[in-house]
Formats: sequence, C-alpha cells, structure tokens
Amino acid sequence: MDAVEPQAHTRIMNAKGQRHQGECLLTWEWPRDIQHVYVYPYKPGEELAVEELLREHMKLVTREEYRASAGFREKSEFIGTRLYRLFPCVKEEGGLKLIAQLDQDNLVQIKGDRAQIRYSIQYGFHWFGKLKPAHIELFCEVNVPKGVLCYAKKPGSEPLSKDDGVMYMFGREFQQGRQKLPQFEVGRDEYVRVFLSDGKQYGDAFELIREK
Repeated sequence: MDAVEPQAHTRIMNAKGQRHQGECLLTWEWPRDIQHVYVYPYKPGEELAVEELLREHMKLVTREEYRASAGFREKSEFIGTRLYRLFPCVKEEGGLKLIAQLDQDNLVQIKGDRAQIRYSIQYGFHWFGKLKPAHIELFCEVNVPKGVLCYAKKPGSEPLSKDDGVMYMFGREFQQGRQKLPQFEVGRDEYVRVFLSDGKQYGDAFELIREK
C-alpha cells in the first residue's frame, strides 16, 4: 500500500488497549489535523510490511466514529495475543494515504483467551520385559499447530518440566476435539508428562491441564 513518512504533527501518541466484557477497546491521541485512522490487527510474528498491506487487512475509523464510541471497539473473539497497529491517514488526490508510523506510540497489545488442552496418560503392563506401553489422550479446544506440544520421560517419577528428563517433540498438528495418540513404549520405571514446548511463546494462547 502506498504510504508517506510520518511527521511530528501527524503521529499518533499514547495508544492503549483493554479487554472488557468480551470487547476490545482501543484509545489513542489523535494528531490535530488527522480525520482517519487505519486499525491493523495481527498476530505476533505476522506483521506485514507497509508495502504489503491491503485495505482489507485493516479497518478504517473516522474521528467522528471514534468520538461517538469513545474509542475503537470490536469483539475480543481471539485466542492468545493480538496486536494492533494504528496508522494515521491523510487525504490526497485519489483517496486516503497511509502514514507509515512504525513505533511503540501507535502499537497496542491485548491478550485474549487461552484455549485449553487437556490430557491424560495411562500405562499398560507387561509381565515380562523391561518396557511398558504408554497411552496419551488429548482434548483440544482449538486446532493446535505442530511444534506447540512435547513430552518428557523420566525414570523413577514424573518430570517436573520439559527439561527434567528426556524431551521429545510431537511432530504433528492436533485437531480440535478428543483424540488418542498411538501407543508407545517406555521403560518399566519411566514416567511421562506433556508440556508446552515453549511456555513463553505459547503460554498466552494455550492452557495445559492434566486430567486424572
């Protein structure tokens, strides 16, 4: 999308956001002569460059609409973190032109709901041999991408973290709903536990719950 560089008098300042009763509310200080703002929502790590943006990626807000609603409002129907970039716009021949302000003053981060991942582990028994079968069952509220979940196994007791034992990644995506994973074998005195592979990256989006 065509854009112009920001000037001191065209920059948005003091952008803020909050969730309340299922709604996101964004507020900001309007530049004096700006009458339109594009609101661009995106997920962490998925922000498009200004030249890649299309109008359908954004929502146009007028100063009058903002004043009437005491901010910009939309339903907070998302999982995990959502970011909002607020682009002021100027009117030129041919329509509105976006001002490419790319700093913290026009950026808002809001945390949404966390989707639950519930899991249970059952062990079988072999009368002879050094191994026993392990069965993991998952229930996912939403689809869980590949790379989110892992498990660790440890002799003598359950692992306390993914690094407390030997860690293995689940090399697949998990669909929404309940599913039984293929049986696998562990040592006779080994125990298994499921973890998020990166709590910092995925902890805002998913809540992992052990079922008995």
